[in-house]
Amino acid sequence: MNNLSLQNPAFENEIDVQNYTLDILSRCSASGIIPDKKLAEIRCGLNKEFTETAEQFTKRASSSVSRKKAELLYSSVLYRSDVCLLSLKSVDRAVEVLKTMPVEMILKEGQQLILSIHEENIHIFKEARKHRLNVPCHEYNEAMGKAFDDYFKNYSARFDARNCCNSIDYPLLNIPAYEIKLQGVMFMHEYYTGLMLENKFCKLFDEGEVNHLLECYGRTYGCNYGELLFNISEVLLNNIFVSAVLEKPFGFKLTESDIDEFGNMCGMLSKDSVYLMINDAFEPYRSCINDNDIYNYLKKHIPAFSKEIAVWLNNGSELKNFLTVCCD
Repeated sequence: MNNLSLQNPAFENEIDVQNYTLDILSRCSASGIIPDKKLAEIRCGLNKEFTETAEQFTKRASSSVSRKKAELLYSSVLYRSDVCLLSLKSVDRAVEVLKTMPVEMILKEGQQLILSIHEENIHIFKEARKHRLNVPCHEYNEAMGKAFDDYFKNYSARFDARNCCNSIDYPLLNIPAYEIKLQGVMFMHEYYTGLMLENKFCKLFDEGEVNHLLECYGRTYGCNYGELLFNISEVLLNNIFVSAVLEKPFGFKLTESDIDEFGNMCGMLSKDSVYLMINDAFEPYRSCINDNDIYNYLKKHIPAFSKEIAVWLNNGSELKNFLTVCCD
């Protein structure tokens, strides 16, 4: 048997995407899936490209660089391979490419993909910015401005490819930025695609009403919402899920009695039953959202929301402290 995924069904999820090429090579070496001769060819090809990159960095004056810079340059070479292999979306296909394709071709394909993704990131950001919200949230505004500008101005696909050249604190729906495993242009692509979809979702509603809901959200914490680090879409979407279950028109305005009614409906249900109820109730809103990408992105929040509801109810906590009542 020479298929890594068949040997271990969980293998696909075990690979370290931040060291994708090296992790696969290490496992293939240990299991004998790639012959030693081929592994030596791959390592030789990587070293050759590193030497070439180092010479380019020093403008041919030397191929000798500091240890720290050498690590960055070699990591950039590996990143080209990582991007190429990750684009295949299968460990088995990545192994087959490593076994059959010259490493020089893998690196060339990876470099082209990096540049292509970088150009796509620019278009994604412009779309996200077109739908940006006018809110006093520092982390959100940083992500919608300075963070991307720093990336655009300073990113080096050849000499420091894994580094996004910025610091992003604003969380996406369901995931903080620091938990996104991808790096470099692939990180930026995942992050700003998510932010673009979230901005478009929020723009389905009147911005004044969105700001009012966020003000009410901030009051539950006794402060201005701009002082909090939170995901804006999540505040809206949590309420929308409740509206869906209560068969209310598409929107996020809830009263205390709405939340009480929802809590009573969920009180005797398991987490899985709550999930199914919300999942079914949310379906009619598909036509209101009228964008499959946005709809599917939002649906990914249902499991986390269902789990949170179950935790609050099991602890005997009032849901009005989790959901947001639209105050006067």
